Amino acid sequence: MSKQVEIRVAYTDDVDAAVKIFKQYWAGTTIVATHLRNIYTPEMVAANRAVVGDDVIKNRQCISSNPKVHAKFAQRFIDAGFNRLYVHSAGPDQYEFIEG
Repeated sequence: MSKQVEIRVAYTDDVDAAVKIFKQYWAGTTIVATHLRNIYTPEMVAANRAVVGDDVIKNRQCISSNPKVHAKFAQRFIDAGFNRLYVHSAGPDQYEFIEG
């Protein structure tokens, strides 16, 4: 049976910029209540986003421009038994991320 997980990454060394972008686009989804309590309006997601600290974002995603750091981050999930990883990067330029 497949075990899947989405991992969050930023392919950059600018930690502050990566955190800012993640907060702008996806921080509201960091709180489990978003998914469990049908919080779907932009206002509700913005309220959730406001309580997510920078340290939470830094600890839950891999921010680096070094492929070896990303491989090590992904390996944790493989070691935990996941056999399908979906790599997600917040931000408006998904093409740039894929190319990187």
